[in-house]
Formats: sequence, C-alpha cells, structure tokens
Amino acid sequence: MKLFSIVLLLLISTYCYSQHITDINFAYRNGLQEANFNGKNGKNGNNGAGRLLPTLFKTARWGGNGKPGKPGPTLQVKVSAFADGDSSILFITITAGKDNTHSYYVNPRFGKLIISANGGDGGEGGDGESGDRPDEKQPYGNSGGAGGNGGNGGDGGTIIVTYDSTALPYANCNCIFYNNFGGKGGEAGAGGKGYGTGSADGSAGTNGKNGESGPSVIVQGPDKKIIQIK
Repeated sequence: MKLFSIVLLLLISTYCYSQHITDINFAYRNGLQEANFNGKNGKNGNNGAGRLLPTLFKTARWGGNGKPGKPGPTLQVKVSAFADGDSSILFITITAGKDNTHSYYVNPRFGKLIISANGGDGGEGGDGESGDRPDEKQPYGNSGGAGGNGGNGGDGGTIIVTYDSTALPYANCNCIFYNNFGGKGGEAGAGGKGYGTGSADGSAGTNGKNGESGPSVIVQGPDKKIIQIK
C-alpha cells in the first residue's frame, strides 16, 4: 500500500510538471518578466487651432483639457511552487477583474518578475490658438487663446499576494517585485500668441496633479495571516 502511494504521487507530480512545461510562458522562467496592469493614460486635449469650437468675434480658441489617467486595478496574486529537477519553480497567477487572469513562471534562483498596478498618466492640455493678425476688418488684432489644463494622474492600485503552502518557503525571495505608484499629472497647454495693439498672449493652463500611490502591498500565507507589508 505504501509503495502504491509513492508511485501514485510520482505519477501525479510528473503529470503536473508536464502540464507546466507545455505552457509557452514556462520558457521565460529564468529571465526578467514584467506583468503590467497599469491604468490607461488620459487622452491629450486638442490644440485650439484644431478644435471645431464656435467662438464670438473670431476670438482665438482655447486648448482642450487633458483627460485624467485611470486608476490602477486591484490585483489578486497567488503563488505556488512545483519541483523542476533539483530546484523549484514558482507559479504565479494574477487576476485583475473578471476573465482577466494571467500566469507566469519564475525560477527563484535566476528569474525576476515585476508586477505593476500603477495609475495612468494624465493627458496633456492642448495649446491655445494664436490670435488673428491685424487686417482691415480687425485693425487691432486679437489676443491668443488660453492653454488647456493637464489631466490628473490616476491613483495606484491595490495588490494582495497569497502564498500557498508549497511556495511559503519562498515568501522572502528577492525575485518578485511590486509597483503601484500614482500616475503623473499631465502638463499644461501653452497660451496662444496675441497679435496687434492691445492684444495679449493667452494664459497657460494648469498642470495636472500627480496620482496617489496605492496602499501597501499585503503578502499573506495560506491561512490569510499577513507575512509582510511592502
């Protein structure tokens, strides 16, 4: 009975290992890998000269405001391990919402994985349109349009990491890194140039604010007890 149990265990281990080595991602276990789940960057505002915006008295158009960056998602990271010859391989699954799960393999001795849930950058503000030059109908010219405001950066996401019993000895391994920084605020658009007597250059927009970093990364064991806070 004991011999049967050992044989069965070996067969199960061999089957599980063969399932992993058929995954194309297994080939990258010894290198540097990046798992980017960052929020989307905000769109840039259009320049005043390109905006189809009705104006009174042919005044210069303002630049459009940049859109805010999207916040980083909440990531559920699960880590397990299996034998590979004389070493072990970490098997990492990352879930970022429904039907959005990805898997990675890392050799703790040689490989590294960087997991990111950063906020998206804010879009840049568009430049204001320059005023019309003086002519017979507009002898004094026109002031330039104001520049658009930059969009705010998105906040960093939340990362929760769970090690199962097979991977627990590698919880302090210097092979998995986490980023959940806030996105950069978009730059302000420049004001358009004014032409003619009494005209003025348009004012520049306001830079967007940087997003806040996400909460500390929680690393827990199979019993949900916290191992580390990063």
